[in-house]
Amino acid sequence: IVIVSAVPVYSKAYNEKRTNYVSIKVGKENSSLKLTKDIDNLIYDFEVKDTCYLSVSASAKKVTGDVAVRLTYKSSDSSALVNETIDNNNNEFKWNYKSSSLLMPGKYYIIISGSESGVTSDMIKLKVNTENIKLNDKEDNNFSFQAQYQAFDGTERTYSLSRLASYGFKDDVDDWIFFNTDQDGFFIRIEPLNKFSGQMYVELHSNSDTGLNLINNYFVKDLTDINRRDLPKGKYYLSFRYDFLDNEDKAFDNSQIVYRVTVAPSIGMESVKLSSKSLTLGTKGSFSTAELYLTTTPKNAIAKKVEWKSSNNKVATVKDGKVTAKGVGSANITCKVTGLDGSVYNCKCTVKVAKQKVTLDKTSISLKKGETYTLKATLKLKESVTWYSDDSSIAKISDKGVVTAVKSGKTTVYAKSKSGVKSDVCTVEVAKEVPQNNNNNNNVPKVEPVTENITLSASYKTIDVGFNTRVTLVSGTPGGNWSVSNGLSIIKSSDKTVDVKGVIEGNATVTYSVSGVSKSITITVE
Repeated sequence: IVIVSAVPVYSKAYNEKRTNYVSIKVGKENSSLKLTKDIDNLIYDFEVKDTCYLSVSASAKKVTGDVAVRLTYKSSDSSALVNETIDNNNNEFKWNYKSSSLLMPGKYYIIISGSESGVTSDMIKLKVNTENIKLNDKEDNNFSFQAQYQAFDGTERTYSLSRLASYGFKDDVDDWIFFNTDQDGFFIRIEPLNKFSGQMYVELHSNSDTGLNLINNYFVKDLTDINRRDLPKGKYYLSFRYDFLDNEDKAFDNSQIVYRVTVAPSIGMESVKLSSKSLTLGTKGSFSTAELYLTTTPKNAIAKKVEWKSSNNKVATVKDGKVTAKGVGSANITCKVTGLDGSVYNCKCTVKVAKQKVTLDKTSISLKKGETYTLKATLKLKESVTWYSDDSSIAKISDKGVVTAVKSGKTTVYAKSKSGVKSDVCTVEVAKEVPQNNNNNNNVPKVEPVTENITLSASYKTIDVGFNTRVTLVSGTPGGNWSVSNGLSIIKSSDKTVDVKGVIEGNATVTYSVSGVSKSITITVE
């Protein structure tokens, strides 16, 4: 049964100035409206909450002309379920109506109008009653075996038939289900959900329990489901009977059939796709999860079943489209979609899971007070970073990675990704200020000539990535500055030694500077 939403009490199609309208309650008489020279139309609206039969009675003792009566669904100017003209008989108006078929839940309208202008009446008494079909109420039918009606009150429902048989039928050996469709193009599917002995006989009739037979089929044990598409608007009856097989022991059988009935608009799928064909995730933080969304063509096509699966749950898992990274590697996330007509569609997304890595373009920089340098961070997985300085009184760093020398000294700066992965540090050395020569008219610091004989040695001149080596000042004035080129990072340093680590393959240099003189030694990183 398809439930539609209610609409406004009356339609703009009626002249508001010449229309009176009122909401009434089912089961209670209303006598608040009448036709006058100024009022041509009376509109009564009421709500029906369940599938039911409808009966209406309306009367007035004195009417000056013929009266037209309409019953509509959803709006007061929609297509009429009833459209009658009542002849004026001895100046009285009487109208009685009872629906011959079940009506759907929703809002209904009764419109009473003079068949021509100027018709007047006394107060019109109007009462609406409903008669519901209750689940499992017995109803006479044209078959020799016992049948029961069951109201089908949704797009999908599961039923069961059981048999405790001894050459005869007991309750629940047969079922009758009725339903209404409010528009053309509906789909019905009947699916056995378990294996069973014997067979189930299924019939689908339109309009009455002996009307046009649209489905006439047997299920034997666990045969595939049956369906019919593009049902026109109307009322339908489904019958299910648990039957014997000739080769069965009829004396005793405890078997049960569980089956599902689905009624829905028969909108077939043409294709399906996921929101992404590939994803790259991290192992922790916000980058460790992602959502995949399924879209169908056409968009309002109905999927009977959607199944998600990962080819490697150690790399990534999936539940209802949410992908969660579990470990480094690659996995395929597949989505299997089954349409109402049984057609199957598959779509896939490749997921790669990697560890985040943050690399800086420099491992050390030397600045004078007030000078700046912009560091650049490269990330394996794209996300934002935050910059930090271990001593902002020596060198500070902005949220854009701009390092500013504040005073002489040495400190380190680094970046940290949003997911919490930290880069290697970059050593920042701010040089001491040299006293200016007041006798120099150009205010250029006077540099005294110096002579330095600097000799360096390394414990290992060739190292692997991730391994360390120590460079020692063999000769020269201690207390100078150590620096390294891209490919090395400083672990720790003293006046005469510096420990460095290989970070990038290639040739790199370690440089010692003192009194304006520098000396370098080459380290090969493999």
